[in-house]
Amino acid sequence: SAEFREAIAARVEVTTAVTSLTRIREGVFLLERGASPYAGDMLHQPPLLLYLMHPLCHAPVWLLAGVWTVLDLLCALLLWRVASLYAETDEARDDCCLDGASEEEEAEEEQDVKDAAEALAREAKHGA
Repeated sequence: SAEFREAIAARVEVTTAVTSLTRIREGVFLLERGASPYAGDMLHQPPLLLYLMHPLCHAPVWLLAGVWTVLDLLCALLLWRVASLYAETDEARDDCCLDGASEEEEAEEEQDVKDAAEALAREAKHGA
């Protein structure tokens, strides 16, 4: 609905001066009228984005929503792929202990957990 679009467009959590679709639309409007959208401080997007978004500014809302959805899914896929590639590296295994801890490290961790449990039990006993 139009009310929902207006409410979302005004939210600072999802719209900034750099990501604002309203700013892109204003830039396209100025461009169509022969004015430079970069003459003032209104538009911060790169010119390539302005020209790519030009046809979408006149598209139906459902098409614009579809394009944003596809772009979001593409970003999610790329992030997943980068994370997967990183997880396969030796650096990730060292940082995240993906290859498992040594027996000594496991024993030390178990002792830390026991010590913490005993400390909590003593504190509860004295506090009760």
